[in-house]
Amino acid sequence: MSRLEMPDLQYLGGLQTNGRSFERGVYFEQLRSIAGKLDILSRGAGAGASISFPKMEDAGEVSVDAGGAVINLESLQTVQGDLNLTDVAAAPLPALQSAGYIRIDGRLSYISLPDLKTAGAGRRPPTTTTTGARDDLSTGSGIYIDQYLSGIALEIPRLTYVEGDVEIRGAIIDLALPSLESVTGALYLSVRTSVGLPALRSAAEIGLFEVRGDASIPHLNPTNTTLLISSLPCSSFGAGLRDSPEYAERCAQYEEEKLSTGAKAAVGVVVPLVVLGIFLAILACHKRRVRRGEKAVGMVVGDVEMVDLPSTRGSGRDDGGDGDGDIERGRIPVTQPGRMESERSPTPPPPYEPRRE
Repeated sequence: MSRLEMPDLQYLGGLQTNGRSFERGVYFEQLRSIAGKLDILSRGAGAGASISFPKMEDAGEVSVDAGGAVINLESLQTVQGDLNLTDVAAAPLPALQSAGYIRIDGRLSYISLPDLKTAGAGRRPPTTTTTGARDDLSTGSGIYIDQYLSGIALEIPRLTYVEGDVEIRGAIIDLALPSLESVTGALYLSVRTSVGLPALRSAAEIGLFEVRGDASIPHLNPTNTTLLISSLPCSSFGAGLRDSPEYAERCAQYEEEKLSTGAKAAVGVVVPLVVLGIFLAILACHKRRVRRGEKAVGMVVGDVEMVDLPSTRGSGRDDGGDGDGDIERGRIPVTQPGRMESERSPTPPPPYEPRRE
């Protein structure tokens, strides 16, 4: 049998193909619910085949080894146990809201989990069947994603809580978990991109491996969480991680070098400013001294007064009579002391006339 198809079946207790491969695909176009386990092994299906359950909304457990085939679970909302998709070409799960344990791996071209809110919480516990066998619908709880082909973006925008572990690894070149607040187990990320977990407040253990870029968990309390960090430069430790014992142990020398570099930078900035300040102060003092000198010297153009000069006799005559050698006593204009240009008289001085005796 190369093709398995049941076009009108709507409800099913369980389906196991027991290792039979369907090269031309598996098609249950009207199936809405599976109470137990859906187990399909289709290694020989190939890229041209499809495993299609377009209207299935809930299942006890889903395990599909697709062999590179395309899988269609576009209406699936809830899986009580494991959701295990192996060797799938893509994982479009636009309606999935919760599952006991999510495992997706393969050469994936994309993964779509836009509505996933929780993983592990509320999974159905194992029950005992009428034959005494245990109906184990979940081997664990949490999320495991491994993408080992070309780089893809992985965004799970509404995921808030995971009961169990979270491990995401492989060729993930863009990772977004903006709403994740709590992981009861370990959170391991081995991705080729930066890691930012803005809402995460608790996890039993966090491992960051081969992270390429910065890593920040601003609300993390590092004293309550074990950190395992490798291949992350000290300069890439972001908010929350810089307060951890891991950072203090690994990056003590980096902090010292950073402080030394900062001190050198401060000296390089402060010294030129001090020299410039001294130069400007000297220049200002010099200008003030020049202005004071100008005020003290001024320009003497003020009022004048007449000063009498004593008479002088010449020609060697000693008598007191008038003679040809006598020099007339006269008056010369002399500037009044202390008069500056600002005190200049509004009227010009009178013309000089010699006094006659």
